[in-house]
Amino acid sequence: MPGHGESPLLATRHLVDAFQRAADRQRGLSFFRSTLAVETVGFRPWQGCQMGVLITPWFMNLIILPGPGMDWSAFPVGTQQRWHFPSGSYEFTGGHIGNLGPYQSCALFSPVPDFADQAAAHAAARSALDALFTPPDSEPGRLACPLSRRGFLGGKWTGDRPP
Repeated sequence: MPGHGESPLLATRHLVDAFQRAADRQRGLSFFRSTLAVETVGFRPWQGCQMGVLITPWFMNLIILPGPGMDWSAFPVGTQQRWHFPSGSYEFTGGHIGNLGPYQSCALFSPVPDFADQAAAHAAARSALDALFTPPDSEPGRLACPLSRRGFLGGKWTGDRPP
């Protein structure tokens, strides 16, 4: 399916539906966090695509969906592509979901830590998006230099861990 010609709301609904079906199959596995639900957070237009965060009971990923007219059919599942954001550049991996079609993802947490509840996971997702779209030196004390993927995923942007 070249590009998602549907509305961003419908595309994210397909994303949630597909991963909810996967969650139903994974319930009871050791990495499954039953306190979390499948949810999309902060999806917005970006470089002709839609991007945001997908929370599931077993991972939290940045997700990019192709925009209308974009043909990602030549981008095989598992192929990596580097995307440039205000905070730096990060590698995303191609995936495909039946009703949705192609997407690309970058892991924030896999597996997800024991968030106290959905609200805590949602707050972490919002914080990750804020950090992703904050250019270096745009705010004192935040992302003084572009982070490596390891630094970004390791939470250095949150101030939770020492550098």
